[in-house]
Amino acid sequence: MVQYMGLPVIAVAVLGGVIGYFYTVLLNNNSAPQAAGDGTAAAVVDDDEEDF
Repeated sequence: MVQYMGLPVIAVAVLGGVIGYFYTVLLNNNSAPQAAGDGTAAAVVDDDEEDF
């Protein structure tokens, strides 16, 4: 993109960072576990206090 469009290297790096950020956000949102639908959803473990 630097050679073809004449953009500065910093602009291409920022654009790549933004694309990478949105890619990971969308990827993580789609990979959330889905409920089975029959009332046997997995229990949610809240272990925030154990992280310290």
